[in-house]
Amino acid sequence: MEHALLRYRKIKQTSLRDFAKRAKTTAATLSRIERWEQTPSLGLVSRIVAETDGLVHVDDFMKPPHGASA
Repeated sequence: MEHALLRYRKIKQTSLRDFAKRAKTTAATLSRIERWEQTPSLGLVSRIVAETDGLVHVDDFMKPPHGASA
């Protein structure tokens, strides 16, 4: 399942590095989040939601149950 943040970045043609700067984090952290390998802190989620003008939602960071399709 493709992460909403990755879909947003693709649509906006924004690099990991550029978005990471805006969200005050690292490209490596965002990459792990987009691959569902890391759960971001509430503060980082808030910054991401703000930087995407709400197009990426808090709920987008909740991984669906194993085997569920979205």
